Amino acid sequence: MSIASRLSQVLQTATVIPIDDQSRIVLFSDCHRGDGGAADDFAHNKAVYLHALAHYDCEHFTYIELGDGDELWENSNFKSVAEAHPDVFARLRKFHVDQRFYMLYGNHDIERESIDIVRRTLGPLFDLAVLETRPMFAGLTVYEGLRLRYQQTGKKSGDLFLTHGHQGDWLNDRLWREGRFLVRYLWRPLQRLGIKDPTRTSKNLKKQTDVVSDILGWVKVNQQPIIIGHTHRESFADESELPYFNTGCCIYPDCITAIEIENGALSFVRWLQTKDDTGNLLFTRVVDAGPRPISKIVL
Repeated sequence: MSIASRLSQVLQTATVIPIDDQSRIVLFSDCHRGDGGAADDFAHNKAVYLHALAHYDCEHFTYIELGDGDELWENSNFKSVAEAHPDVFARLRKFHVDQRFYMLYGNHDIERESIDIVRRTLGPLFDLAVLETRPMFAGLTVYEGLRLRYQQTGKKSGDLFLTHGHQGDWLNDRLWREGRFLVRYLWRPLQRLGIKDPTRTSKNLKKQTDVVSDILGWVKVNQQPIIIGHTHRESFADESELPYFNTGCCIYPDCITAIEIENGALSFVRWLQTKDDTGNLLFTRVVDAGPRPISKIVL
């Protein structure tokens, strides 16, 4: 099945979430939280990620993760990921308990399309705050797609379509078990030696270009704004471009990126981690693009 066909399939079954000008939402993707070892791409940005989560929690944002939040191709046991980052999951649990948390699955955590796996692995987790195992994400639903239905008083509503973006790529979608096998038993050991995985879309410029080209074609035909992750290649369309947006990722060498929704507009932001002259960590939020009114995107 082609990328276009799979995107249409996901769009038709996507859960609708009403939003308006009072909604405050942050979209992250591709955290690839690992086990804290040498192959854990997330570890070096963990401090800035936690700082960003604390900011969005304090400002009462809803957190939406667009897939590949956890690296479940390289790591066969999610428990090792949870034990490596209990402070992260404690913070995410806070969003969930406050009903401000949505999780989508991507190709690297695609096993979460199974409700049983979600309940078994994301249910009882060790909570650093109380130093005990307890239900962490009780009742959590993990989605393949969401539709943020923007509503203005007295005007027609329109949807922002959210999904990971791996759909239609055979090795990352229909043949994901084979893809997982290659990553887990071939490329992960080589990654520890500094050799990059050429099968990953995020590490292969041609695959990135092909995926984006196919998605842009689908957006044009369907006149449907879309926000994805997957490629680790950030994108924020201006008014002259097709409404294709990409959150980037949380494993860049020097930053993490996200898309914010606030006051009825989209903004692309970058969180930077630096040090002052005495070696203390400094965290900075920079708006790279936007705000762009949603009303000019979906209507």
